[in-house]
Amino acid sequence: MRKLIGALVNISAPRSGDNVWVAKQVDLARDQPPTDGRGRREIDWAFGPIRISGYVDTDKWETGLTISVLGISVGPIHGDLKDGVVVKVDSFLAKGNINLYLKNGNEF
Repeated sequence: MRKLIGALVNISAPRSGDNVWVAKQVDLARDQPPTDGRGRREIDWAFGPIRISGYVDTDKWETGLTISVLGISVGPIHGDLKDGVVVKVDSFLAKGNINLYLKNGNEF
């Protein structure tokens, strides 16, 4: 089982004569394997606290996604949309499921 804990943050010290530290969350790296690209469609979608980026291969309905909830990565997710892909989130601030599947056999 792979565990990812926390979020990546870059912290900058105050400038000379200043007292303000800056903590900025680092954007997530895209950890997706290369494919032949013919049926690959890139995804970068966000709604509320959820962001999904990666790809869907429309020839095989395979997917490779990076999902974040409230800015915290739940990791790279790979699966077959014909079978459905479910991510169960259980954190201090968010709980629930993210369900990814085909609707009507060809709608993601």
